[in-house]
Amino acid sequence: MSHPDTAEWEAACEDEHCTFEHMGVYEVIPCPKDRKVMGSKWVFHIKQGPDNSIQKYKARIVAQGFTQIEGIDYDKTFMPVAKLASLCIILVLANEYNLEVHQMDIKSAYLNGKLQEEIFMAPPPGFDVPDGMVLRLVKAVYGTKQGGHVWYDDIKLTLQSMGYAHTEADHAVFTCSKNANLSVIALYVDDITMASKSLQTINQDKVTLRQHYKMTDLGNIAWSLGIHVSCNRTTGRTTLSQEKYILEILKRFGKSNTHPISTPTLTNEHLVKLTSPEVDIKAFQSTVGSDAMVPNWLGPA
Repeated sequence: MSHPDTAEWEAACEDEHCTFEHMGVYEVIPCPKDRKVMGSKWVFHIKQGPDNSIQKYKARIVAQGFTQIEGIDYDKTFMPVAKLASLCIILVLANEYNLEVHQMDIKSAYLNGKLQEEIFMAPPPGFDVPDGMVLRLVKAVYGTKQGGHVWYDDIKLTLQSMGYAHTEADHAVFTCSKNANLSVIALYVDDITMASKSLQTINQDKVTLRQHYKMTDLGNIAWSLGIHVSCNRTTGRTTLSQEKYILEILKRFGKSNTHPISTPTLTNEHLVKLTSPEVDIKAFQSTVGSDAMVPNWLGPA
């Protein structure tokens, strides 16, 4: 008996396979005798919306890049991503100057980056590749050491052709002055945040980006880095909330049914020195490390 989600996962795998072929990610060649061939695997993920409803079944082919050798299979690996502080500054500026703030999502971002090195990958299950043949990667694949770096180089050149230049404080934040209006674009891997006084400028930039990449227009900003963003241009107030993330953390550590108290200790309780920890140290460190620390509002008090 098949699983009820089998059809969705099969469709997701087929979509990923078609994307690889459409974007010219690989060439099928005889297995080289003098080079290491890295493995690959499928990674499955269910994308959920703010209300935890299923939005999409995602199947991604991931290279086992841990077998790559520096100097042979890759060189540079660093990829800048927009800092949380940069996002907050963009939202403050949007609040102050009544800017439009939109978002776009780039599908299969890494697959746009062209590789300079010769990298060979064994096909994942489901690929119709003859025995003795492997994939020579032309484009970057998720999991490759330099995948993020070459993707950043590609979109940086695209943005520069549009008149944008990265800031010195954050190389994942790009600015451009068009018709005396400042426009800002922030990158976080495959998420793009766009801010400008002119909605026409944002729409023009969207059209240009679509000429280079397959993208999804998410409209006005609502979610960024797992943070719910609510912009009220009438009141000049922008609210940031991590309620969804906090509830997920409470559920993960079995604290969903806990209740807040004014004083985090029992009245008249005497502390006793313990000879051994009452809690698992790693679990405690993981809990503390998951703490959500962002301002909950931006704007006038």
